[in-house]
This record gives sequence, structure tokens and C-alpha cells, in this order.
Amino acid sequence: MSARRKKEQKTKAASSNGRRSKQKKSDFTPDELRFFNRLWASRVGRRVLIVLGAVLLLFVFALIARDNASLFLLLIGMSLLLLIPAFWVYLLYHRKQEEDHPI
Repeated sequence: MSARRKKEQKTKAASSNGRRSKQKKSDFTPDELRFFNRLWASRVGRRVLIVLGAVLLLFVFALIARDNASLFLLLIGMSLLLLIPAFWVYLLYHRKQEEDHPI
């Protein structure tokens, strides 16, 4: 009897696992409906994320520098120096995309 009950429990567990996997598949969310993708797709959302990133970066710099204002300004200057070539690459990338798709 106990072997029979164990076998029944195994089949019940396997069938409930199958139901769970079907439920997980039905919870699929397309990329267009994900929060970050929707936020990044709009101009306002993109600007909000950029401002939040800048504020977070300044906060981290303030935590690192503590009372040393020169270190804080040095960190900001270094980040701006890294930002300039990144922005140039960004502009070149968009210029190249515009050339590939003539109107």
C-alpha cells in the first residue's frame, strides 16, 4: 500500500508541476510592455532616467568626497571628460543611422 501511495503522490506532483509551468508560460510579458522599455522609449522617460542617473552619480561623488570639495570637483571633471567622447560616439552612431535610411 505504501508503494502505491508513493506512486500516486509522484504522479500528482508531476501533474501539478506541469500546471505550474503552463502558468509561467502564460505570464509572458512582451518587451513593449515592460516598464523600463516603455520608459526608455519615450522622450520624457529617457530624460527622467538621465536626470535620475546624474543625480545618483552626484550623490555617489558626494559620498566619496565627504568634506573635500576639491575631490568632489575632480570627480565631476573626470566624469565630464569621459562623457565628451561617449557623446561624440553617440552622435556619430546616429548620423550613420540617418545615412543608411534616406528619405
